[in-house]
Parts: sequence; C-alpha cells; structure tokens
Amino acid sequence: MENQRSRELRTSSYELFIGALSVLSIINLVLLLLPISAQVKQLVLIVDVALTAIFLIDFTVRFVSAPSSRGISSEAAAGSISSVVSRCSGFFDSFEY
Repeated sequence: MENQRSRELRTSSYELFIGALSVLSIINLVLLLLPISAQVKQLVLIVDVALTAIFLIDFTVRFVSAPSSRGISSEAAAGSISSVVSRCSGFFDSFEY
C-alpha cells in the first residue's frame, strides 16, 4: 500500500513536470513570433530543441511501456515524430555558416 502511494506521488510529480515543460514550450513558440534579436532567437531555439528531445524521450518511454500495442495509435506516433523533425529543422537553419 505504501509503495503504491509512493509510486502515485512520483507519477503525479512527473506529470506536473511534463506539464510545466509543455507550458514552457508554448512560451518559447510565442517568443519566436516576437521581434527579438538574433542571439535571443537562437537561444530560444536551443531551448526548444532541448525540450523537443525531452518530449521525444517521454513519448518513447510511454510508447514502450504501454500495456498494449494499441495504447498509442500509429497516427499519434507519426504526428509526434513529424513534429520533432519539423521543430529541429528550423533550429539547424538558424545557424550562420
């Protein structure tokens, strides 16, 4: 009983952490739309890529640990992967060579 309660607390803390990262990601996207300097925009993109990596790891863990293969639909998987690719492609285009 105590072990289950501890697991539930860790799970809810983790969900709150992922929720906070989601809010930060939305704020980052809004910052990209504002007229800011190139250096600040590059910093926002770096944070965005780091958040994307965390979300990709979270998705992979949830996908692998789902109780059945129908736990996450293939459309959700394809959407998550395409989101990561599209977000990262803008990051690498922002660097000047």
